[in-house]
Amino acid sequence: MVVNQTYVDEINSLYYRAIQCIGINVAFMMMGRDLAFMNVYNDSSVCFNIGRSLNGYKYDYHLISDNVLIRFKKILKDLICKYVCADTNIVPDPIPDHVLDEVTIGTQTWKIKNVSDNILGSLAYNNNDENVPVYGRMYSISHLNAIEALHPGWHIPSLAEWTELINYCGGRNLAGGVLKEIGTEHWNAPNTAAVDTYGFSAVPAGIAVSSSNYLYFGESAFMLTSTEYDQYYMHGIGFYNITGIIVYERIGKTFYSSVRLIKD
Repeated sequence: MVVNQTYVDEINSLYYRAIQCIGINVAFMMMGRDLAFMNVYNDSSVCFNIGRSLNGYKYDYHLISDNVLIRFKKILKDLICKYVCADTNIVPDPIPDHVLDEVTIGTQTWKIKNVSDNILGSLAYNNNDENVPVYGRMYSISHLNAIEALHPGWHIPSLAEWTELINYCGGRNLAGGVLKEIGTEHWNAPNTAAVDTYGFSAVPAGIAVSSSNYLYFGESAFMLTSTEYDQYYMHGIGFYNITGIIVYERIGKTFYSSVRLIKD
C-alpha cells in the first residue's frame, strides 16, 4: 500500500517542532525508543521501523493502513500537546470521529469497536458496565433493528459480508489472527497468531446465555450476523485465543453476543 505522504509529512513536521520546543532528548523519551507507548493505545497494528539521521531524525514508515496512520497522528499530537501545549502554539487539529471509529478493509468499511448502545434488554458482561468501553454490550436478535436504527448508514453484516472480509484477510485459517487485537491485555494468553493488520481489533467479550450465565470472557469473541441459520440459531463468527482460525458458529437466537457494524 502507498502511504499517504501528507500524513507522513505532517507527523514529521510535528516531531521537528516538538524537538525545537522541548529538546531532542525529551522528544525521544516521549516517543519511546521503540514506540512502546503505542501498546498502551492498542495501536500496535502500526508496523514500522524508525530511521534516525543527524540531518533531521526523519521517520522511515512501513505502514499497513492509512487509517492506522491517521490514528497514530492523533495519538502523537495528543501526547506532545500533553507536555508542550501550555508553552507553545502546538494544538491538535480536530479529527472527525469517523476517522478514528472505522477502518476500510478491501472494499468494505467496518466499525473498529463493538456496538455499545444501551438498548433495553442488552447486557454488559457480568452485568458490569465497566466492561462496556472495551468490549461493547451484548445483544440478541431482538435488538438488531434497534441497533441499525441508531446507526444510519450502517447495518449488521450478513454472513456473506463477513465471509468477504475473511477471504480478503487470507481465508478462515488466517483471518482470525489478522483481525484480532494483539497482546494479552484483553485476550487471555497465548492469543495465538494475533497481528491486527488493519486495526479491526476484535476483542474477547465472550457470550451470554442469560443475564446470569456468562461464558468465555477473555477467551473468545462471538460476532452476530444478520443471517439466519435455522429457526433456533443465527450464523455467527468466532475468534479464539488459542488459534488464528476463524470458526463459523451457530449462535442461539436467545443468546447475547457482540455486534460489529459495516457501512451500507
